Amino acid sequence: MNPEVKEQDIRPEVLLQRYLELSAEDARECFGAEPRSAVACVACGGSNGSCQFDKNGFAYVRCADCGTLFQCEAATRLPRAKGRRARCDA
Repeated sequence: MNPEVKEQDIRPEVLLQRYLELSAEDARECFGAEPRSAVACVACGGSNGSCQFDKNGFAYVRCADCGTLFQCEAATRLPRAKGRRARCDA
């Protein structure tokens, strides 16, 4: 890595903050009211875990069996786009 290149040079704080704001907005608009169901660990299929944190309305769990951190709820159907955010229709 070039010692003259700094993190701020390639990833300005203002752009990172805007990205985080847009990500949170998209999560609310695309998935906020959609029904969700619990899912097993994506690595081992285990069903025992402990909630670690919530981010943008999604709960994350650490599997007690293998230690994998994963989002523990999945949308039961694809979200519908609302307004100008047609990319939610993926």
